[in-house]
Amino acid sequence: MRMDQKLFKTGVIIKVVGVIVIVWGFMQGVAYLPEYVRDFGMMGLTTIFAPMVSGLLIYGFGEVIDLLQQLVDKGKPKEEEHSVVVPSVPFYAESEIKDYYKEKKIEIGAIQLTNKSDIFSVEVDGKTEYVELTGFKPKVLSEEEVEKLN
Repeated sequence: MRMDQKLFKTGVIIKVVGVIVIVWGFMQGVAYLPEYVRDFGMMGLTTIFAPMVSGLLIYGFGEVIDLLQQLVDKGKPKEEEHSVVVPSVPFYAESEIKDYYKEKKIEIGAIQLTNKSDIFSVEVDGKTEYVELTGFKPKVLSEEEVEKLN
């Protein structure tokens, strides 16, 4: 259980306790009101109001905890912002490109995506080649074809 979930539950539990104190105090005050009014006069009404005030204070404390937790949550970056999904080269494309260059006995470096879904940039001997995978076998694009794409 994360800490913020624990604090949220704490705030809710304290508010529930506050409501229970208000309800219980009101019921007890109504039950004993005639006896306290006879003995203490108008001061006997405190049997109803004292538990209500106490319950409201307890409820307010729970509300403060909830509000503080909202402030803490507002300051935290969302978890989705942390987990940036970086698209990777599909397995089929990577294996096709590696097999193509393996046949030519050329070692390749990194394979990266481009803005076109079927064209990939491949590091070969310190330069970048663009490979298209739309036909039956990979096709290395010429510089003119690459310029047309941009």
